[in-house]
Amino acid sequence: MKPTYLLLLYIYLFILFICLFVCFFVYVFVCYICSLACLFIYLFPDFLLSIILTFLNLIKKVAAMGTLSQCEELKVRQRHIRRLSFVGLLVFACSILLGWMFVPSRMPPMLNLVDRLSFTLRWQTPSLLMLLSVVWVIALKRSRSRAMDPVSGLDKETVEIHLRVLQNTLEQLVLSMTSQLILTTYLQHSQMWLIPVLGVLFTVGRVTFWIGYLQPQHGRTNRGLGVAMTLIPTSLVFAYCAFRFFSDLLF
Repeated sequence: MKPTYLLLLYIYLFILFICLFVCFFVYVFVCYICSLACLFIYLFPDFLLSIILTFLNLIKKVAAMGTLSQCEELKVRQRHIRRLSFVGLLVFACSILLGWMFVPSRMPPMLNLVDRLSFTLRWQTPSLLMLLSVVWVIALKRSRSRAMDPVSGLDKETVEIHLRVLQNTLEQLVLSMTSQLILTTYLQHSQMWLIPVLGVLFTVGRVTFWIGYLQPQHGRTNRGLGVAMTLIPTSLVFAYCAFRFFSDLLF
């Protein structure tokens, strides 16, 4: 048994010697490299400074390229929104043309302002149904997720988009409905075909806005078509009503 113990002892001493030798070699090598580095810094400080400045400039260029990419992405999104806004304007113009051609023949008799206001209120039904649909979708999604507790903040992404659609639609609905009611006071019976056209266009625009919001492409800018289909008609109606109001007031 003694030779075996001696063999193990020799092996252990040999491994220990190898480890010490490697450690000593690494220590000497590191000291040598550090000495050379210090000597190089002492002899060539300007060259080292130029290397550091070159490296920093390279980092700045890379950062500038990232910023440029973000700017280009922003420009692409802006161009996309402008195209969608133009399409929304064309849809509005085509809707007015089709309404002028086909809707007047189907209009009920409206003898006074009360009849016209009643007609306008009835044509708010599609818009309110769209708003009610968003409310139902939010309620169903909350009931099937941890977002049931709105204060907890859990699963907030489940209903966040629909909540934004609801808020924006409610804001647009107030403006659209108010503008149509004011417009009704200036319209004659033969011009009341505008109200159904505006009501249907608002509903279709809100649905388009909802669908576009659910699409993540281009930063969800596809919702721009729906915004244009609702905001442009409402703005033009308000502009006409303001013109008539100040004309009657001043003249």
